[in-house]
Amino acid sequence: MSAYRDMLYGINKDNAEVKALYEGALKKYCKLDTLSMACIWQHWHESTNG
Repeated sequence: MSAYRDMLYGINKDNAEVKALYEGALKKYCKLDTLSMACIWQHWHESTNG
């Protein structure tokens, strides 16, 4: 959340290089978070439906 805020409104809002680094890191985070949710859903689905 801090990286996103800094990218939009903080000291680095006009720094394209830093914004690109933040963007890459946030995309990796979102990908990993989505994968984690899918793994949890699959576990629950298999646990409740045999």
